[in-house]
Amino acid sequence: MKVDRVCDWERSKPLVLIAEDMESLRRVWARALRRAGYRVMEAADGQQAVEAVEQHGHEIAALILDVLMPIMSGPEAYALVEERCPGLPVLFVSGYVADSVLPGLSARIRFLKKPFKLSTLLSELEAIVAQRDAQVDVSETA
Repeated sequence: MKVDRVCDWERSKPLVLIAEDMESLRRVWARALRRAGYRVMEAADGQQAVEAVEQHGHEIAALILDVLMPIMSGPEAYALVEERCPGLPVLFVSGYVADSVLPGLSARIRFLKKPFKLSTLLSELEAIVAQRDAQVDVSETA
């Protein structure tokens, strides 16, 4: 599992966890997110993603999870993550159609069908991070 080393001033940047078993895709996405100002953690499978959330869950702003991965799938990993960090936004990615792999998506769960443009990945990620931030702001003022 790869975790960005950061200085204290960088801690204000959102931390995103990418779990994707295809290393080349994971690296391209991570590079794009870093250039866009995100901090990034990388996991090669769902089990590594769950372990990362156990260690850094309070810092993670959003997850990008491949649906089909070895050891533990994205949906299986998210079910465990949801127990530990309820409400953590997720962007599922897959080469398959969403309805066939993820029936009944909720509002805070997004789906992108591979292949997609990096600009699409960034805009979807921005949307779920903004939605999370809005929910945090509402709960803090209540």
